[in-house]
Amino acid sequence: MRLAGTGGPPLVLLHMSPLSGAMFEPIVDLLAASRLVVAPDRIGFGHSDRLAEPPTIAEYALATLDCLDALGIEQFDVLGSHTGSVEAVEFAVSQPARVRRVCVVGMVVYDETDRRSFRERYVPPPEPVADGSHLDFYREWWDGLRLPEWDATFIHDRLFDHLDSSPDFWLAYRAILDHPHTEQLSQITQPFLVLAPRDHLHEQTHAARGILPPHTVFVDVPSIVCDEPFRLASGEVAAHLEPFLSSD
Repeated sequence: MRLAGTGGPPLVLLHMSPLSGAMFEPIVDLLAASRLVVAPDRIGFGHSDRLAEPPTIAEYALATLDCLDALGIEQFDVLGSHTGSVEAVEFAVSQPARVRRVCVVGMVVYDETDRRSFRERYVPPPEPVADGSHLDFYREWWDGLRLPEWDATFIHDRLFDHLDSSPDFWLAYRAILDHPHTEQLSQITQPFLVLAPRDHLHEQTHAARGILPPHTVFVDVPSIVCDEPFRLASGEVAAHLEPFLSSD
């Protein structure tokens, strides 16, 4: 877990899968100038507890809430990225008295064709074998996503985050498929900010505009062309977030 800053209301950052709260490190200090920022490792990821059984999205959120309760955090703002955005919306709908503002970067909204494809793609990783060839699964995953801006250290960090979340990282993807995320989006009553960079969820995020509550602030960010805006464009992301989080 990463903690920075003081004051409030606190901002809780929910990472994407298969990473950890470490993905927010480049932006934490930028956002912590006037508030407490909390970037936990969601259950089953990073250095959090391992999963005893496959959780639902509601159970992921309750595990995060246990962390916030232990820190004495009552009301908070929340920002989620990709699978973390699904948990952020779950928080907004299930804990309306505790969540003040909601921000998401990329929305996971699937039709039935997408769901079938998703289930076929996200399966358990290979079992460890003596010659280490099972590690090719992780290397090939990140080689397939690699951008020119990603240096060797970046890939190293992401690959080890992925290994830390194994073998259970794929369960978060499966939990999304069984969660009523699309229905929940229309139920958000808090101030709601959607940032839409040119990431792999760009089309889904734009397709969801018709089902978002009318008070949603939707910001297209064509200048950010990657799934890693918190590292590669932290200043630009913070510039979009700060006025929304600081407004009365």
